[in-house]
Amino acid sequence: TQRDFPIDLKNIRVRSSRFPHAPVFATVARARINLSLPDLLHGRYVVESGTVEDVNVHYFVDEQGRDNLPRPLTNPNKPTEPHDYLISALTVSNARVRYENRVQQIDAELPLSSVDVTGNRLTDRHHAALAAADGRVRVKDRATPIDRPAGEVEWDDKEVQVVKLDVESEGSHAGLADVLYDQVQRRADVSSMTLRGDWGEITGRGIIALDATNRSQIRAEIRSVDGEWVMRTLGLPYTVASRVTGTVRAQMPGLEYQQAMGEADATLTPTATPVARSTMPVGGRVTARGANGRIDAQLVRVSAAGAEASGRVAVSDDRQLNGQITARASDLNQLTSSLEVFL
Repeated sequence: TQRDFPIDLKNIRVRSSRFPHAPVFATVARARINLSLPDLLHGRYVVESGTVEDVNVHYFVDEQGRDNLPRPLTNPNKPTEPHDYLISALTVSNARVRYENRVQQIDAELPLSSVDVTGNRLTDRHHAALAAADGRVRVKDRATPIDRPAGEVEWDDKEVQVVKLDVESEGSHAGLADVLYDQVQRRADVSSMTLRGDWGEITGRGIIALDATNRSQIRAEIRSVDGEWVMRTLGLPYTVASRVTGTVRAQMPGLEYQQAMGEADATLTPTATPVARSTMPVGGRVTARGANGRIDAQLVRVSAAGAEASGRVAVSDDRQLNGQITARASDLNQLTSSLEVFL
């Protein structure tokens, strides 16, 4: 008795019916799959085994925020419910994934050498192991290579879990562990995030909400981060020659970072003695609180260019600056010459 229903498809194209003029969401050169015939007769799609070759996925968001992501197919007998499916075993080879967001000016491309998908009949949950080749990410005018990322992902009809994801880039390592994304609430619970390199280490955890109706909450710990390297990487005209250690706590509606509120505590340790062009060694401690467009900062023995300052500063949402600072300099000539070198 035949229990499998084999399908061999070539040159598949998947596009959004809501945005037909957008780039094609996915193309597949060939897909050979074996469906379970008993399950198919009962209205369930179960891939017992299969291979998919030469896949190109292009997730596109235009300047108006419209995307080309196809909406899930629904059961014609139950239009409010998605199709009942399970992938018992599937191998994807030679795939390429691109994410292009013209609103955020992000363009990322990642070749995947292999993706192995397995499914559990008892839990209706899937697991995928990803192995990728070198890719790249461009944010505005800056491009960054991605070296050999690898990870594991699990999902069902309600949530997606990133079990682990490791990425290397230009000598730095980024890692995610136990990230749970609720597809209904559109919210990700990040248990562990790590960024590490010669420039220092940042670890964090929190909740990332994609909709402004929910709040994002982030907590990060900064350990001996090279402030000069970070500021140069961001393309800032002036930098501080200091290592920074501290904590950051923030919350905001969804991804509306301009409405963020929170607090930060940072200790700066100078990494150089002389002042250089556009680079100033800075030491001391800075704490800050922000809410409703206002930032209140306290400076504790902040030293630079031979001077030391302590006090409070407030910056309002209309960029007005007020507060009280007490500063002293043991050598005014040194202060003046240092500022001339810096500027």
